[in-house]
Amino acid sequence: MGDVAVEQSLRLEVDFNYGSREAVCLYPKSGHRRGFKPSIEVQFQAAGMKPHDGLAVVLFEPRCDLDDDGVVCDLEVAGILRKTDEGRWIATFHEGDRKWVPSVSN
Repeated sequence: MGDVAVEQSLRLEVDFNYGSREAVCLYPKSGHRRGFKPSIEVQFQAAGMKPHDGLAVVLFEPRCDLDDDGVVCDLEVAGILRKTDEGRWIATFHEGDRKWVPSVSN
């Protein structure tokens, strides 16, 4: 995903366990499952941005895992917002592009 301008993209805190190897689900886990989970909606509102299909974002999960040296890290990857045919929002990414970045609050 070298064409995604990571430093200029909205950073979205996500749960990488809610999705697949190359997509994270941004829609609610229950109900009609359209739109965004409240935690995602709040992030767009705080940034003053309108989501749209094809929007470049940076997906991250804070304090997600330990690296090989035992340092607590955030998982981060460039992604693209997608709206499925069912009206559900996901963000796709390339699994091999994921990075572990030492957490600020180690």
